[in-house]
Amino acid sequence: MPKTLLILSALLLAAISLTACDQQSSQFSSAQAKLDSALDMFGIAQRGFANAAGGDSLPVDIQSFRQDQLSKAAVDLQEVISGGSPDQQAVARKLLAVIKQSSARYATREALAEFAAISARTPVLIASLAAAERASSQLQVSDVDYDAQLAQLAADASALSQQQSQLQQQADALTQQMTQAQAEQATAQQKAAAALSEAGAQREAAFVADDMNKKMAQQDAADTAQRTSAQAGAEAEKQQVQIDMLQRRLDMVNTQLATVASQITNLKQQAEQTRQMQSDNAARLAQMQKTRDDQAAALKAEYDQLAGVYQSSVSQTLTVAAAKAAEAAQLLASAGGEDLLAARVDEAHINTQQAIVAATCAGTVGMLAQVSQAAGLAQAADYKAAYEQLKAEHDQAAAKAAEAVKAGLELAGSVSSDTAAGLAQRLSQYQKNLAANAIK
Repeated sequence: MPKTLLILSALLLAAISLTACDQQSSQFSSAQAKLDSALDMFGIAQRGFANAAGGDSLPVDIQSFRQDQLSKAAVDLQEVISGGSPDQQAVARKLLAVIKQSSARYATREALAEFAAISARTPVLIASLAAAERASSQLQVSDVDYDAQLAQLAADASALSQQQSQLQQQADALTQQMTQAQAEQATAQQKAAAALSEAGAQREAAFVADDMNKKMAQQDAADTAQRTSAQAGAEAEKQQVQIDMLQRRLDMVNTQLATVASQITNLKQQAEQTRQMQSDNAARLAQMQKTRDDQAAALKAEYDQLAGVYQSSVSQTLTVAAAKAAEAAQLLASAGGEDLLAARVDEAHINTQQAIVAATCAGTVGMLAQVSQAAGLAQAADYKAAYEQLKAEHDQAAAKAAEAVKAGLELAGSVSSDTAAGLAQRLSQYQKNLAANAIK
């Protein structure tokens, strides 16, 4: 639960109390009760423990517990928006926007964790693909002109060598980006530590100061340093997310490099085997057919499992998270200012993440479709259709991200603050990320 949620709920509690004092009509008393109930849920969600049978204890998943409490609060707030006074509705919209933002961020973290797990299993999928391709190639070379086949194997090896060179260039570029992101993260961490130290020093000076004006000035300086530390810490966390994403992409490229190297080795082995094959061996052809089909079936089974997890735990989760972020922005549309700008940044961030994830998966599935088609596997059409679906998901998420970025940058131009400037920089970075991960 972000600290800002605690601060917001405290401020809103004060606003609600004033509203309750001014609002004497009995028709709004029910709405006030719903607001009070929602704030109670906020308070429960902010605790570091959950109620369990037999007393308070650490929950199995504190984040899930908090999201459950916020979901209960959202039900009450929706009723206030439908039937409360204008003041009550305004407060309820802000609280509900916070809940939707929290839920969207939580869902995004969960989805990216699932995507990381899928990425870790990608080498198994690539290995299955290589085995199926090898079995198919062996079958094909057993019933063709061997001189022509040897020439084709040499051409394939040359093409793979070029692909290997291209992949290495991609790996070098990703490594450079990671180095830059790590340097920016280190700078942000140093800034956060320095600002935190400064805040402590200013507070100590304020504590012992005799002059009240000096005491207040030093306390203000401490608060400013504390905010600077928090902002720098957030920047460091953002860079960590970028580093993690770059690492996953680098792992994928390295996996592809290993696969290409394996394919080159396989081609050399196939060339040697081709020279030894007999032109007429029906029994061996039948066995090769069975091997290829078994390998293709194993590949399909591994793919179906990963695709199922991606669809249910990554794609759908990110889609829902993006929708909640958009709803939060709509709830804050009338408020404007930094609150709405922050909501636009969340919306842009989540859609950008989905676009990048879909593009990464599309790269793998596209390679799967190409290799399967070349190997004559029956499932090649299924992989091609899956690639088109991933491309469509990427295009849709990228378009939504671009819209959120545009709206956010337009809003940032009318908000003058350091926070707004920082949020605008994040939006600009999302634009770069979308361009770098576009599907050609």
